[in-house]
Amino acid sequence: MDDHPFDELLIQALTNFWAIRKFSRRGRSSKCLDGFFELAKAAAPNNVETHTSGKALTLPGYYRPKKTWDVVFTKDGLLIGAIELKSQARSFAKNFNNRAEEAIGSATDFWAARKPKQPKPFLGYLMLLADCPKSKPTAAKYEKMCERMMSKGLYTNAALVLAKPNQTQSRSLSEATDVRTFFDQVAEHLGSA
Repeated sequence: MDDHPFDELLIQALTNFWAIRKFSRRGRSSKCLDGFFELAKAAAPNNVETHTSGKALTLPGYYRPKKTWDVVFTKDGLLIGAIELKSQARSFAKNFNNRAEEAIGSATDFWAARKPKQPKPFLGYLMLLADCPKSKPTAAKYEKMCERMMSKGLYTNAALVLAKPNQTQSRSLSEATDVRTFFDQVAEHLGSA
């Protein structure tokens, strides 16, 4: 992905996130991370379909009947990638375990449902965490979780985006979990599928 469009799309995604959180009831909305759809679309080659709504997002599970992902990529009708988008802007310590269990469970279910001889799809996990003093210990936990999920092959890539509340600034704790690295790997994997 080119630097200029990537930076613009990331700023738009962060602007969208904070604006929707501010005006949604109790600061929660399933639409908060929709701005990241544009980054996913920009990472996909022209011959790849990027699904962000509809039935294509629902994939079969193994331990549970199905799972709805946030972004699904297909090429010639075959699954070549899926992304889970999550965020946390408050209650940092209390929600970490739930998010960890959910991420690990979703990936485990995804890989168990995969049929032998299918090409290995890209599986991605992106966590946007509010970057504030209270979130610092939780950020370190998410960083370790993302690194371990990648090292164990649960996710092709897992990103941690630390975003200043109500601003368009973001940072990462390492290159391995950087949002740019994440979308570069999406583009690389989809381009070779």
